[in-house]
Amino acid sequence: MRYPLLPLVSLLLAAGCSATNGAPASAKSPGSGAPAASGANEVVASVNGVDIRRDELDQRAGGRLAAIRQQEYEVRQQVLDDLVLEKLIEKEAKKRGLSSEALVKSEIDDKVGKNSENEIDALFERHRGQLGGRTKADVRPEIERYLRQQKETAERTRFHAFLREKAEIVTKLEAPRVAVTVPADAPSLGPASAPITIVEFTDYQCPYCHRAQGTVDEILAKYGDKVRFIHQDLPLDSHPRAIFASRAARCAGDQGKYWEYHRGLLSEPSDFSDADLVKRAAGLSLATAEFKTCVDSKKHDEVIRAAQKAGSALGVSGTPAFFVNGRVLSGARPREQFEQIIDQELARLASN
Repeated sequence: MRYPLLPLVSLLLAAGCSATNGAPASAKSPGSGAPAASGANEVVASVNGVDIRRDELDQRAGGRLAAIRQQEYEVRQQVLDDLVLEKLIEKEAKKRGLSSEALVKSEIDDKVGKNSENEIDALFERHRGQLGGRTKADVRPEIERYLRQQKETAERTRFHAFLREKAEIVTKLEAPRVAVTVPADAPSLGPASAPITIVEFTDYQCPYCHRAQGTVDEILAKYGDKVRFIHQDLPLDSHPRAIFASRAARCAGDQGKYWEYHRGLLSEPSDFSDADLVKRAAGLSLATAEFKTCVDSKKHDEVIRAAQKAGSALGVSGTPAFFVNGRVLSGARPREQFEQIIDQELARLASN
């Protein structure tokens, strides 16, 4: 059984910051393959004798079309995963002389168990400040449902992994991807020859970008030289200090400390005031007078705005937004989702 998201944890499950108001971004995800070339010169309208052709239309609508194609892929992938699991469960149930329903009950439902008072108390205390004065008795049903949902998910993941380990599964559903063009001098880590390129569009004032940084660090540590990581600035209008943080990181880069400053902004966030930005520079032993002059000059605004424009063209409507070899991951996703895509890409490249 699946339960709806619970109010007391919905904030934790939000994916990212939107371009409009800083609230969690919608499920809309950027990324796609390019529009089909056939019919690119087709005339789709004529205005006072001036033709509008399909390639012009597709170029203007590129970001929105990309989001639709990504959503279509994600729906197909989810349904395909469900179908694969159905086949695996049917086979295992037949092997054990059970119905599929009985197998699922014995391997998932029966292993969940009851929630302990300690678990209930711990979750309540963790989110007490978000409950608006509601007591434990008030939210207990929600807590109970949430804890059971988490346990069911863990048991389901365990059982599905067990079934997949024993099976030979070949999937041929192609993920949409887009060619992400970034400037040659964009901040990057890892070798240019790496088989995996990850491009992240980031807003330093977005709390979900802060959360995602831990995952990024884990991925870079795990895959090493197999990954090239590229940063692109996407300060949102809803975060007025984000553009200042982007300028500051670039100015720190002028003194050879871009990545140290970048990580500090994402792992040690504060108000990003002028004083805070200078204090961070001093903490990295930068020449603060030179740093302040650089930030005030707005010398890096052109490249920051170019990155924003590139993100918009790709359909990025919120942060963080990642492109892994052109495949999209929108929002602060779990490490496992990055690993799944990276491993798929490495396997695909190895087979070519």
